Amino acid sequence: MKIDELFVNRIDRYIDPVIKIEDEKNILNELEEYVVTDKIAENLIKFFEKFNETAQHERKDIGVWISGFFGSGKSHFAKILGYLLENKQIDGRTARDIFQHRITGLEREMEINGLLHETSLKIKAHTIMYQIESEHDQLAEKKSISKTIYKQFLKSQGLSDDLHIAELEQDLISKGKYQEFKDKIKEITGKDWVDIFDNGQYEYISGAKKLIEEEISTETVKNHEIKRFASDKLSNILDIGRLNYENVKYFDINVFADDNELSSKGDITLKVYSPIFLEFKAVDKASVLDSSHKSLETVFWLSNPDIKIENDIKKYLRTQKVIERRDKNEKKSAEEIAIIREKRESLEALSSGIESSIKQALLSGNIIYDGNDEVLTGKTDNIKNVFEKELSKVVPYIYSKFDDAKFKVNEKSIAAMFTHEPTSFYKSALKYLSALCG
Repeated sequence: MKIDELFVNRIDRYIDPVIKIEDEKNILNELEEYVVTDKIAENLIKFFEKFNETAQHERKDIGVWISGFFGSGKSHFAKILGYLLENKQIDGRTARDIFQHRITGLEREMEINGLLHETSLKIKAHTIMYQIESEHDQLAEKKSISKTIYKQFLKSQGLSDDLHIAELEQDLISKGKYQEFKDKIKEITGKDWVDIFDNGQYEYISGAKKLIEEEISTETVKNHEIKRFASDKLSNILDIGRLNYENVKYFDINVFADDNELSSKGDITLKVYSPIFLEFKAVDKASVLDSSHKSLETVFWLSNPDIKIENDIKKYLRTQKVIERRDKNEKKSAEEIAIIREKRESLEALSSGIESSIKQALLSGNIIYDGNDEVLTGKTDNIKNVFEKELSKVVPYIYSKFDDAKFKVNEKSIAAMFTHEPTSFYKSALKYLSALCG
């Protein structure tokens, strides 16, 4: 019998080292393979006891904070809670039915089953899972968690996450005219209403601003423009190229930002990929892991794919094209000049937000070398520190004799070997050798 035949599930499949909170493609696997330790069982009971109490006593301050070190399983535990709360059907079985065999035989099995049954009788739950950092408005002066959660709730109901438009939609729903409204939009524009509000084509505006916003919403942005913009931003962030190895020697590093070569010196290559390259499938982790075995002189740095920037870049490029075109018009009205100035200021804020998102995506991304996949903690805010730490690990593999060479020997140390009084150890060794030689 082979070792892999001892396992119930295939062990040669790719298993993502990081659980993504909004990724629901692998619900069945996550439920079937979740390991319920005694501590997890204790926290499941603690959560559902508190949750079920809310059905009896109305409260306004309901919230749960899951705390733990990086990689301790916070996101995984949160997803399991979400699955159990909503209890959706997966392959003809409910989430709780699938999860049942994960708690069978536990000391507190009956308690957990009882609480889950109580939940199903008392509370109908709708679960919304999302990565909060990727959904915050980059232009917002104050980032409100409650507003972000509410927007995600609206989206889960098929409504716009623009609060003004959502209010209009809810008013139409209450009057029973929402479907009639959507049909009319389809008749006029030839597009579904959801496609229109997803592209941000509607806002309560008037006058010259309305014309400019309409022009921006219809401006064409091509994928290669988005990729080039992301690569340029990535290049700005990567102010790296020389590695100070343990304060002994500097090594030149050949650095690529997406497909742009930033420096071409050195025997070690660092390939850094922006979130856009991952979003556009120009590169993927599985293929990088595979090719890393064949490129032992190359380190790969992949951004965190959960941090999305495509829509922000599109918004930036559309706005930039329109205001540059309108700025050339010498017959601009005072209102138009004011709007263009306002748009330029918003572009600066948006550009800064995009750059910040790319940086955060790198600091919480993955370093891959020779098949090893290291997930960065995101605890540091310094790209240079990550560069120094991760590339220093590779030097001994590329320059296999360098660690011996870094110990410096000078004339003084050589002279000391011949002039210093021998230690007691060496005296004993010499005496012993003399005895052996007669």
